[in-house]
Amino acid sequence: MTNTPPRIAVLVACFNRAAITLPNIAALEAALEAADCTFDIHLLDDASPDRTGERVKAAHPRINVVVSEGDLFWNRGMQRIFEEARRHGPYDGYLLYNDDVAVDPAAVARAVALWSELNRDGPATLIGATRADAEPRTTYSGYRLTSRHRVLSLARVVPGDEPRRCDTFNANFVLVPAATMEDLDGTDPFYWHSFGDIDLGLSIRRRGERLFVAPGWIGRCDDRAVGVPSRHGLLRRLRQGLTGREDPRQNVYLIWKHRSHAPGAALAIVGLLAKRLWVLVSNAPHVMPGGPDAKPG
Repeated sequence: MTNTPPRIAVLVACFNRAAITLPNIAALEAALEAADCTFDIHLLDDASPDRTGERVKAAHPRINVVVSEGDLFWNRGMQRIFEEARRHGPYDGYLLYNDDVAVDPAAVARAVALWSELNRDGPATLIGATRADAEPRTTYSGYRLTSRHRVLSLARVVPGDEPRRCDTFNANFVLVPAATMEDLDGTDPFYWHSFGDIDLGLSIRRRGERLFVAPGWIGRCDDRAVGVPSRHGLLRRLRQGLTGREDPRQNVYLIWKHRSHAPGAALAIVGLLAKRLWVLVSNAPHVMPGGPDAKPG
């Protein structure tokens, strides 16, 4: 990367929470304006009943807003807006941003400068970790693989005073080199919602590229609420739990795609499916990992 300020495409997928999206987008826009970069914000609104996209466009005419049909969820929404943003390039990088992150302007400026510096030595992806609103606790960040054979055996990386290496990430605030993102054609559209970000990070790692968690927190973002048992009957729970946006075939696909050892991957898949079946039959609380939030945004 040259010494000139990078041109960054911000990718956002949102749904039906304008009261959160509007102030956070405004804060991000102001933070990037104060950073050493130029940027365009591209926002996908997945047919929000509260007209989030229209309201963002009215408040921020510069933002490129695309309204979809309402069936994309987070991962496919991010893929759609990546394809749209790519046509407005060329860019030096893509910022994957989740609209419930209230950024710290100084942290954003430091992250952009650090990302530019890291990319002078070769392609590097930089993850901005987030903290809870009410306590100094990391909520979203990068992850280290803790097993060579278990793809979903992940340990969250807590940010420190220096950049810390990781193997994948939650895409709440992630700067990816444009060449990397474009070579991979964005996020894998096989996933509806969860795992698109985890998969992308693992794909970047598989290319032999570096991934770092930036020092400190990029901003505030509470993690999702714990799931509650369903009161639906067993057959309905089985249908809902084995289809749709959290279809376990997405887990299976992720494990097999990034396997390093076929027998180990097969055992992991069997264990995962058995656990999923137990959760459904026992009606136990369950929240799927992966993906920044519930529906996009």
